[in-house]
Amino acid sequence: MNKYLPILIFFILADVVADNSILRVFGAHSSSSAFMLSMGMLILQMVAAPIQAGFSDFYCRKKSLIVALTVSLISLLFLFYAMSPGSLSIIILAFVALMKGTFGNTVPLAWGALADTQEKNLRFSLALSTGAYAVGYMVLAISSMYGAKKISGYSWLSLEGMPIIIFVVCILCCAFFFRDVRDKKMRFEIHNKKIAFLRLAHSEFKALLQDVYQRSTRLGLLAYFLWATSQYSVLILLTDFQTQYIDTVIVMMLGYLIGVAILGFCKKIKDEKIIRSAFVITISSLSLYFVFINFTKNIHLLISVCYFFYTIGNAFLSPSILSLFSKDRELHKQGQGFGLIVSADSGGFLFASIVAILFGFFKISFNYIVLFSFIAFVISWIPYSIYEKIRKDADRIENGRSG
Repeated sequence: MNKYLPILIFFILADVVADNSILRVFGAHSSSSAFMLSMGMLILQMVAAPIQAGFSDFYCRKKSLIVALTVSLISLLFLFYAMSPGSLSIIILAFVALMKGTFGNTVPLAWGALADTQEKNLRFSLALSTGAYAVGYMVLAISSMYGAKKISGYSWLSLEGMPIIIFVVCILCCAFFFRDVRDKKMRFEIHNKKIAFLRLAHSEFKALLQDVYQRSTRLGLLAYFLWATSQYSVLILLTDFQTQYIDTVIVMMLGYLIGVAILGFCKKIKDEKIIRSAFVITISSLSLYFVFINFTKNIHLLISVCYFFYTIGNAFLSPSILSLFSKDRELHKQGQGFGLIVSADSGGFLFASIVAILFGFFKISFNYIVLFSFIAFVISWIPYSIYEKIRKDADRIENGRSG
């Protein structure tokens, strides 16, 4: 296992905790303000993540990671200040959304660094890194049980202050313990090429458009968007911590971590087969919900059991599609692809948030949000199956040429 993997997972965990902390503070304001702030940050992430990650392909991951981590730290400091009485909270929170959404996209940079340095079993390494999302949601769920209580009486050790300390540690770890394998080489290339920043920005944006123009890329992103929508639509409602479903969220995240562990024993199974098995597990788990809904009074237990297996399937899906995207790109040019995945994930979160708001506003039964989640997931099979076919046809043509 690569020596940088624990550090990169720590960076991803910190970013998940930061995003959830920011969105939770946004949610404490009026519904319209919360929605505009959250929507603004998510849209910025959708646009900026692949561009920021693309820049890290040209420069080095370490510098890009330090920038993203530092911006996230600054955003959290402003967030901490915005919670104090008398502050111009809305203006400050808008600045937080702008900074974090535009320059604080740590996840695609960490995935790119992982792909650069991980020579064997990349899929399992990516699975471990996505497990940081599950741990982040577990931390958020557990912390909600204690509200905003302070630890040892020090405000900096409060539940709001802890992410700040985590990011300070992240920046120190990145500066002293992480090394981009291309640092010296890239400094030499940049010095000789002397590429102007605007020219580089234009080149990266053009490369991004060319990537998105590829039909296989669009189909893979659409499938990921639907997977994210399916999961987040339920998770957002369950993470309304005024409800009784906090323990269900924890059970879901445990299911995801167990799925990651199982994936560690599937090293020789191809990504495509893993994804197909994930479809079977996930669709079966949600089907069982509708089968037993009329035969049990303990709806809480039914939701927990069904979504426990649902997240096992998702634990197979995410790292497998990340692995496929990585294989479609040259070594050290992974960041842009992972940035597009993060864009699809943010888009799914945004769309799921709108759906959850509408369901909450009209007080629609939870059964229908499960049905929506189920339909979104089933539909995702259409773009994914076409994506898989295009990749197989491309591999067949490539093998024919090499033969």
